[in-house]
Amino acid sequence: MDQEYLTIEQLANNLNFKRSTLYLKVSSGEIPFYRIGHLIRFKKTKIETWMEGKKGNQNPLKPKRVQRPNQDVDKIVRRAIDQKKTRGYSIPKGNQTESMASEGRV
Repeated sequence: MDQEYLTIEQLANNLNFKRSTLYLKVSSGEIPFYRIGHLIRFKKTKIETWMEGKKGNQNPLKPKRVQRPNQDVDKIVRRAIDQKKTRGYSIPKGNQTESMASEGRV
C-alpha cells in the first residue's frame, strides 16, 4: 500500500476481499470511502483505522454457545394441556348438529 488512496481493485487485492464484497460494504456505509464522481477511492490511513476497529475474537471460527432455559419438554407440554383443560371448551355459535337435525339430515 504505497499510495495514499487506493482503488477498489487495489484494496480488494490488499485485503484479500472480492470486489463485490467491497462494493457491498461501500453501499452499506460499513467501510470508509471517498466518491469522486463515479470513482470510489479509499484512504490508506482510514482503512487501517477501520481494520483496527474490526479486531475481535482471536478465534472467530469457534461458535459461541447459546444458553437455553433448562426446561423439560414434557413439563411444557403438560402445562399447556392443563391450561387448555382449565379454560374449558365452548361450542361455537350455529351448532351444526342442531341445524342438521332441523333439516332432517341427522
